[in-house]
Amino acid sequence: EYVSKFTLKNVKDIANIPINEPIKYSDQTMIKAIKYGMIFLINYKGEEDNHFAGHERAIYPMVLGRSSKGKVLLRGWHLNGWSVSQKRHTEKIWRLFRADRILSMTFTGSFYRLAPVGYNMNDKGMRGGILAKADFNEIRKNQQALLKAQEIQNKEDISLGEETRQFATIRAKTTDTK
Repeated sequence: EYVSKFTLKNVKDIANIPINEPIKYSDQTMIKAIKYGMIFLINYKGEEDNHFAGHERAIYPMVLGRSSKGKVLLRGWHLNGWSVSQKRHTEKIWRLFRADRILSMTFTGSFYRLAPVGYNMNDKGMRGGILAKADFNEIRKNQQALLKAQEIQNKEDISLGEETRQFATIRAKTTDTK
């Protein structure tokens, strides 16, 4: 798991994806999210959802594809959020989302690095074909390139240690971050 620095503006491939700012759903952005292992919050309004704004869910986007009728579908590892169909708050389960029902999406600034239990990159739910799937060798390679370019930080780089009663000195330098 990686924790991002404040901006990814120098990363050509994902430069237009803001952190903690809702944006309109797009297939291209979701493909990039899968390619880099980016964790997103999606605001989703399912067919049975009567709430005017849908419900927010934290997900690992894993497979983007099409149904047999041509609808764009997203298979995601649902980390956290309300499920109308299950009538409860759900955590750590596989869910299939229709892309046309995603009202907005927000990059959390965090990344996933390992496949959740039960991940199948050749998702049979994508009967109309797969547009993108999480390839963990590619994800690790892309994240390693971001680390090397110092565009993201390794979690260990920002930890203060296991000892909770220990003092630490932190040196900060000025950045162009707003």
